[in-house]
Amino acid sequence: MTDGKGDSGRAESISWLELFFDLVVVAAVSVLADSLREDLTAHGLGVTVLVYVAIWTSWTLAVFYANVAREKTRVRTMTFAMFLIALMTASAPLHDSARANLFAAAYIVLRLLLARSSLETGRFLDNFPGLQQTGAILPWVVSFWFDTPGKYWAWAVGAAIDLVLSVLRADEVSGRNLARLNQKRHDDHRGHRVPDLVVVDIDRHHLDERLGLFVIIVLGEAVVQLVQAAATAEWTTDFEWVAVASFILLVGLWRTTFAHGFTGAPHTSLADLPPRFGLPLHLVSTLGLVLLATGLSILLTESGAGHVEPAVGWLVAGGMAAPRGVALVAGLSARTAGWEWVLLFAGTATLYAVVLGFLAPHLLPVSFAWLAVVPAVWQATIGEQLSQRRSVAMARAAGLQPREG
Repeated sequence: MTDGKGDSGRAESISWLELFFDLVVVAAVSVLADSLREDLTAHGLGVTVLVYVAIWTSWTLAVFYANVAREKTRVRTMTFAMFLIALMTASAPLHDSARANLFAAAYIVLRLLLARSSLETGRFLDNFPGLQQTGAILPWVVSFWFDTPGKYWAWAVGAAIDLVLSVLRADEVSGRNLARLNQKRHDDHRGHRVPDLVVVDIDRHHLDERLGLFVIIVLGEAVVQLVQAAATAEWTTDFEWVAVASFILLVGLWRTTFAHGFTGAPHTSLADLPPRFGLPLHLVSTLGLVLLATGLSILLTESGAGHVEPAVGWLVAGGMAAPRGVALVAGLSARTAGWEWVLLFAGTATLYAVVLGFLAPHLLPVSFAWLAVVPAVWQATIGEQLSQRRSVAMARAAGLQPREG
């Protein structure tokens, strides 16, 4: 880690600066959950999802910058990036669209900062082009000339371009792009000899830990939402039953997510997958957890108010389906999960969550909450048995002695 004057080796895979940087994510998730709870409409949901994608993208690019820079990571770059994400969070147009241009400006500056800083390390990351190639910010620049909701559509186009390019162009070093970047470096440093960019790969261990910490942060914020709701609500019998069920559901999701690598699929980690697949899965999974946290907090405060509102039911059901759907896709992509696990746990749990969403308007909050717990219990019993059986089969196939228990 360096402050711009000198370099020093980094013994730990994640620095204290990166952990400090992650605090801005805690604030962002809290703000998003609070705003969605207050504006639970299609418009509110759409803007919340769009803002979350922008903040998640910003955080991810900062992670890739530290991953690529490694011992050359600059403190001032990370702290400025943290400030910009905090500014994005504070200016997010969730209720006041007048701040939308400030949100977009902070996002654009952050993208340019991280692209420039990462190229200054002399390293070129070929399997996640969004870090060092900033063409996708053009729709964000154009958005300044639009009013809402046209402005939001321009942002959505920019976000879509980012995701599409990451999927289609990842793992492909364009000789023309690399030559152009090298020529620009030489032009910018005319009169000084500058070495050409060196193509580098991702530090998978570092990326795995960073993605996992993000999931923990989002799950932690879900717990905070429940505790805050419990601190301000009247404790009725229905409230207490919903609170207990919600807590068990979050514990079950944590166990499911981290028992075998935080995809929830046996012997699979998102960082083991190509970034063009792993990162969109991480986005879907964590977005689902944010929606789940919001849905559970609303369900808790309205535990005695009759049947579950459809919007609340779909927040909870969708939040349950997202990480389990990610586990299903990750297990199939990595080919580490047996067909029994795919059919009897991941596939069943995803389908169960969707069915529960349709049933929500016909259920009382207590019944709905405890039905939501069923997949967690299923995972702790049948799911664990299937995963253990798969582990034994894989060990024997590799000629190893399977571990007991």
